[in-house]
Amino acid sequence: MKRVLRKMLCGLTACLLVCSLVPSVLAASAAASGTCGDDATWTLEDGVLTIRGSGKVTFFSGWKAKRVSVTSIVVEEGIISLCTYAFEGCSAAATVSLPSTLTNIGAAAFSNCKSLTEVVIPEGVQTIGDNLFTNCSGLVSLTLPGTLTTLADSAFAHCTSLVELNLSEGIQELTQGAFMGCGSLTSVTIPASVTKIEPGMFQNCGRLTSIYFLGDAPEVVATQTRFSGNTEPAFPERVTLYYKADTNGWNASPWDSYKTALWNDSDSPF
Repeated sequence: MKRVLRKMLCGLTACLLVCSLVPSVLAASAAASGTCGDDATWTLEDGVLTIRGSGKVTFFSGWKAKRVSVTSIVVEEGIISLCTYAFEGCSAAATVSLPSTLTNIGAAAFSNCKSLTEVVIPEGVQTIGDNLFTNCSGLVSLTLPGTLTTLADSAFAHCTSLVELNLSEGIQELTQGAFMGCGSLTSVTIPASVTKIEPGMFQNCGRLTSIYFLGDAPEVVATQTRFSGNTEPAFPERVTLYYKADTNGWNASPWDSYKTALWNDSDSPF
């Protein structure tokens, strides 16, 4: 009889232990969710962080502690703005989808997202913050829209795997350090809409050898960079700057101090 009682007690104890673990297991597998703006919400389920609603994302505290578990970021239609540091440090996020309603992305919003390989910023985005994709070391392909008239300082600095850079017609100003340390870039095509270039834009891009300009020679702003305090050249000395025969300004200062060449069909990157 005692043996039977012992077995019954052991079975009851095991059952109680299992039952006590069920709530925590269910909680771990359940989707986390919350608000991230007046009319914006977020959910994180199976690694997918989804932002939905309308208006601005103004804070990210809800998923900050869980960011290392994010494998994909989806921002749905209706969101118009992403706050500073919104997805910073989501180091396992391999993909990001941004909506056509988006107009502003805050500083460092995607910095240190080291697993991203391709990013397309959609047409409609007008402003971005400094260091937007800084240290996204896995980023290979980047497309920027024509609605983005001015790049931000160091916006894509130290994207060391970047080899494909697509700058759309409409971009007007390339700012200092925008692509600093993008060591895998070998060539870049500058759209005709670009009218101003700041120093150090391609600083420490060790493999860059060719830049192709589709329009007239833009203004080069000779200002001190905030990185060294010195006036850095707009382009490394080894880089050849190609220009088209029907464009102007390439024989004037400061372009006459750079290595320039007429853009022949045989030189074309296309």
